[in-house]
Amino acid sequence: MGTIDNLPTFEDDFNSYTVELKEGQFLGENKNYRLEKNLGAGGMGEVWLATEIRNRQEIRKVVVKTIRPDRRDNEGAQEKALKQFRLIQSLNHQNICPIYVIEHDPACGYLIVMGYADGGSYADWFAEKPKSLAEVCDVLRPIADALDFAHKFGVIHRDVKPENMMFTQLNGIRVSWLIDFGIAANLRTATKATQGQFSQSGTESYMAPEQKTRQLQTGQTDEYSLAMVALEFLTGSLSPLSALLLSPEIQPIVVKALAPEPSARYATCRAFIDALASAGTTFPASSIRKDGSSPSAAGPAASPSHTKTNTGTKPPASLIRKNGGSPSTAVPSANVGPVNTGTMLPASSKKAGERKILTADGIDYAFRWCPPGVFMMGRDSRLNHSKPVHQVKLTKGFWLLETQVTQAMWQSVMGNNPSKFKGERNPVEYVSWEDCQSFCKKLSQKLGQRVQLPTEAQWEYACRAGTTGSYAGNLDEMAWYISNSDLTTHAVGQKKPNAWGLYDMHGNVWEWCSDYYDSTYYSRSPKSDPENTTASPYRVSRGGSFNYLSVSCLPAYRHRGTPNDRDCHFGFRLLVVPSPED
Repeated sequence: MGTIDNLPTFEDDFNSYTVELKEGQFLGENKNYRLEKNLGAGGMGEVWLATEIRNRQEIRKVVVKTIRPDRRDNEGAQEKALKQFRLIQSLNHQNICPIYVIEHDPACGYLIVMGYADGGSYADWFAEKPKSLAEVCDVLRPIADALDFAHKFGVIHRDVKPENMMFTQLNGIRVSWLIDFGIAANLRTATKATQGQFSQSGTESYMAPEQKTRQLQTGQTDEYSLAMVALEFLTGSLSPLSALLLSPEIQPIVVKALAPEPSARYATCRAFIDALASAGTTFPASSIRKDGSSPSAAGPAASPSHTKTNTGTKPPASLIRKNGGSPSTAVPSANVGPVNTGTMLPASSKKAGERKILTADGIDYAFRWCPPGVFMMGRDSRLNHSKPVHQVKLTKGFWLLETQVTQAMWQSVMGNNPSKFKGERNPVEYVSWEDCQSFCKKLSQKLGQRVQLPTEAQWEYACRAGTTGSYAGNLDEMAWYISNSDLTTHAVGQKKPNAWGLYDMHGNVWEWCSDYYDSTYYSRSPKSDPENTTASPYRVSRGGSFNYLSVSCLPAYRHRGTPNDRDCHFGFRLLVVPSPED
């Protein structure tokens, strides 16, 4: 990515492309997206490959979804785009294409900006050569996990097909993404039917019977489509009758997933894929009958690249957790989880929440003392990435910045301000994990003390501040999130602090942590001072954001991004490494 000259000015005429979009045109509130290539059209509008440009620097390739020219003046269509963005952006899963931001353009209305998968689609992968059962299970397993994850949030995809399954490279690891939730709909109970629940939208060849006839649709509707994809990969045919060509070991598994009645199918998409994989390990024969009566010899082994894909994406990732809490002096949360005791160790004479100020370049950095202690980390829930709840001991206390790093702090150290929502007291955003490392290094030199990002355990311990329950107090009194933020960041310190005097631990912007992200890390993490240092494509962020749902503000909720991700919902706060007297 390079430096860009001759950017258009804000006075340039947007009307020149009100009807037709062209390569080289700039879209967005501040014209940050240069259109590179038309990738096609969807049900709501055009899809473009674009380059994101900030401060005249090319940041990354993104995909931009626009509103169709004939619908740009349709308020209903634009509101649908906004609703879709809010719904899908909340699906934080490593195998769901990330939605970065929504922009408003005078010509196009809302633009949905999302990740770009540079590795092609599963349709391209399938065309390369015949596929073995092992290969098919490897590539569909992460997609099944992503679908099950969406179903737990009450969302069905309703257009599962190879073209909506993509590969991308993240830090050298091949990762699968499920894309295009453009026709996704909220699930409701059978007695609370919605139009989306009965929609026929989708691709007919992969549709479940209930989708074709506009009957009640559930997660099993997506499972049927996933089974059709598996059938196509294994037999080369999209006819359900081709299941009769499968070997005796595989046939009943696929037939079950393709059952006319949703209740007769597997409980989850992952259960279907696991059943297929188990049959493959028990019977190492090819999936297809060669002569209509007996299985053929074993199919080709998985290629090294696909083996790598499985290694990088196999953990199922999830999203919620289990404790959190409300301090005794605050209004208790309405949704209180199981008891989660946080016990301070008597190793330090300092009181929890004690304040000290360090100064650099005339800017004050106020820190709060977080003493050594023991607490229950994580959250038991229907989602998985925060499980299991486990006891963690932090053997050393630490000083944590009282607020998120502000734009004034960033400007004084780095000499620029990358933030979208400007304000000296607003949290700095559009900073990557790597950017935070540069800031910490420079500020450490100015302060003469080492500052760094907190670990996940340190962050969650500080957020809870010895409380029990779902949050560290009343959420609306403590957090800026999608229900009260007006979709913008706010000056730090306006909401109530937690019991240790820390502001905005819930909401405003996500806060980067030092750890690598692994959805299964808790099952093997050490009991004392845990920090995941095993390399993965992602780093962890915590705390929720102004444009995310309340569930993201749970103390145990884990978010992730690549180390070079920059978005308006990513910020951070600092930890000062304690001195010997601390």
